[in-house]
Amino acid sequence: MKLKNPLKLPILLSLLFACLFCSTRGFASEVEKLFKKHCASCHGENAEGAKASALRKEGLLITAEADFFIKSIKFGRPLSGCPSFDDKLSKAQIESLAKYIKGWQKGKLIEAPSHNVSAKNDSRGKELFAICGACHGLKIEGAMGPPLLDPGFLKSASDTMLRRTIMYGRPGTPMKGFLKGEGGFPLSPEDIDSLISYIRYTQLPKDKDVVK
Repeated sequence: MKLKNPLKLPILLSLLFACLFCSTRGFASEVEKLFKKHCASCHGENAEGAKASALRKEGLLITAEADFFIKSIKFGRPLSGCPSFDDKLSKAQIESLAKYIKGWQKGKLIEAPSHNVSAKNDSRGKELFAICGACHGLKIEGAMGPPLLDPGFLKSASDTMLRRTIMYGRPGTPMKGFLKGEGGFPLSPEDIDSLISYIRYTQLPKDKDVVK
């Protein structure tokens, strides 16, 4: 089919691109407002960090999936004072905020095995957790690093994300990777799974204690 007036095609295309740009710009403007209203007071106007940790940090963004940010907004961080926004924001708003944060990522997501582990009182994992405690605290208190046993964090982080972080560290932070011994000595993939298994176990009700 031919246009009656071919000269109108460039005009139509220009209008289409203008509409798409306005639509994208409108979305960005709305999600920026959400971020400034609900996140900036703790994480910084540009997500550079303030009372809470920086979100615009490549080491975090290449370690965490978008789902981590969705769940973090939903569950908050009870031990760190970050509230849950599950009853304050709609599902669409939470997802748009997570997409906005992930949009700062420049590199590729770090590859790591994606299988899940069972939560167990793993003796090897418990032994290795002492290494984590030096920076994160042996219980729930946190130290140089944030508290690992915050229920909001553990509900948000997948086993794969935990595995990426333990294996390769968190670039731009003191957290080093243990797969090749950067954190002081090497941990095998089996060691790392035992550690994740024990971390998951700490959140189990005590009547569901499973010992390995």
